[in-house]
Amino acid sequence: MLYPINPPSCSPALDWAVQLQRDLIAKLCDPNTTRAMVTPQWVRALRANPQEIADWLEGFAGRKFEGVQVIDAMKYIANLNTDEKMAALNYFSNNHRFTDEFVLGSTVSPTVDVSIVGNPQIQSALKTILVAFYKNGLLYLDGFPIDGNGNPGQCTNRNVFVDAFKKDNNINVCPLCDGDLNGPEVDHWLPESKYPALSCHPKNLVPICHDCNSPANKHDKVPLTAGHAQPFEEWFHPYERTANGQMNLEIRDGRNVYFASDDPLIQKRFENLDWLINLAKRWSNIYQREKGLYIKTLRGQIARGKLRPEPDAVLEKIQEWKEGVEDRGIEDSYSIIKSKILEMISNPESADFKALLQEITNGNS
Repeated sequence: MLYPINPPSCSPALDWAVQLQRDLIAKLCDPNTTRAMVTPQWVRALRANPQEIADWLEGFAGRKFEGVQVIDAMKYIANLNTDEKMAALNYFSNNHRFTDEFVLGSTVSPTVDVSIVGNPQIQSALKTILVAFYKNGLLYLDGFPIDGNGNPGQCTNRNVFVDAFKKDNNINVCPLCDGDLNGPEVDHWLPESKYPALSCHPKNLVPICHDCNSPANKHDKVPLTAGHAQPFEEWFHPYERTANGQMNLEIRDGRNVYFASDDPLIQKRFENLDWLINLAKRWSNIYQREKGLYIKTLRGQIARGKLRPEPDAVLEKIQEWKEGVEDRGIEDSYSIIKSKILEMISNPESADFKALLQEITNGNS
């Protein structure tokens, strides 16, 4: 999103889960499959070998998800008429081509939410089956019964996913807001409540901070333009469309952060990002906090005799900080805001630097 990132190296485990979802939905939607046929043993037969995967599948079918037996949801889908089964299968298949929509000139069917299948009971059954793969699978301590390469014998769970994401991308900040990524939450970019077909898609899962994922910010908002022939055109995406290199920040009234671009489409994408996670307001608060910390530090060093209250000495300290922020990069939270502050006060001829110098030397000279 704010930085170029990739799905973690354990994504083959998620690809395995997606393929299993696909095979299960296709089998349930086969016109020849009946309700009576669907048992835990029938589900087990989807992957009869090796035994640990067959055991996992049978156990998965026997669990509950949000109070509903997963096997009962499967039976419900198997009992649909041919047209209803075709609608459910097409919904799943079409949504799994969502990344193609980021390709210029793409003509794939637009991504739509699960309501496209019509009947609320069908929607509910699909959610139970597909989201259970994530919440009863990846989120479980035991996870999926395969390693990060998609081979049986070990497990891939949420912790494996998050650790691989941070290590592979060499990132310790939230890819949405640039804040601290300690205690990350795995976000469904398109919420699983409306897009259950993408519950395990590796490009629909991204670790973000608690603040970004809170009800006050992203939570279950939908980052696409519904009804648009190209619903993702006006949006950034964590993996498919980065904002890196396109961000121009303006500080207005000495305290408020704004996004500005001469390109109307890029400007719209930043406006949508701001709507999604309230980034401008949050960054305005961070801007004021970080600038205040820089001023406090400079005044303290001057008061203790560790910094001369002269322009060249102050500029040298600011340059030292700038280089430190640049070196740490995406290992340091809010480096984008810190860089903007230091850029504004590093020009000795600027009004920002002159105001800073007056503020930090007031009472110390």
